[in-house]
Amino acid sequence: MQEFKGYGGGKIIIDGETIFIKQAFIKEKCTLADILAVDFIEPTFSKNGSLQITTRKQLHQIFFVNGSRDVFFELYSFFKNNAPNLEVQPEPRPTNTIGDSATDIPETSASSQMTNTSGSSKQYVVLQVVLKEKLIGTGSGNLTELENVINAQAAKGYRLHTITTASSGSKGMAGGDRIQATMVFEKL
Repeated sequence: MQEFKGYGGGKIIIDGETIFIKQAFIKEKCTLADILAVDFIEPTFSKNGSLQITTRKQLHQIFFVNGSRDVFFELYSFFKNNAPNLEVQPEPRPTNTIGDSATDIPETSASSQMTNTSGSSKQYVVLQVVLKEKLIGTGSGNLTELENVINAQAAKGYRLHTITTASSGSKGMAGGDRIQATMVFEKL
C-alpha cells in the first residue's frame, strides 16, 4: 500500500487495484479503469502544485507543497502509464518559478482552448476558462465567455458533469483576481 499525502488533508492511497482519493469533504474509492484524465500542475514560488484526477464520478484536485513535487510527479506518471481509459493529456508545461507574474496565466479566450476533438467522439471532455474580476465593481467581467463554452459543448451533445474553481489571486495594482474554472463535460 502506498499513501501520497497532499496539502490540507488531501491524499491518495493505492492498495493493489484499489485507489482511494480523499479531499476535505470528498472521498472516492475507484480503480485505474475509473480514471479518465490526469493533469499535473507545477508548483511556483508562491503557489502549491496540484494533481488533478478526473474519475467517472468527479474531478479531484490534490494540492502538494513544492518539496513533494517529485513524489506527485511519479504518481502522475504512474496514472498516465497504467490507467487504461486515460485521455492523453499534454506533458506539464514549465511555469515561471519566480511565481505570480502575469505570465503565469495565459491571456487566451476560452474558445482558443477548445479543439476540434472537444466533442467529436470522446465520452468526457475537460475544458478550462479563466475568469477575470472586473476592474470596477464586483463579479466577473467575462461570465458570457463561460456561458459560451458551456453552450458550445451542449450543442455538440455534451452536458456539464462537474465544475471546480481555483482562485489565483490579484495580479498587480490594476488587475483583479482571476478564477480558473475547470469543467468536465459528459457525452449524452
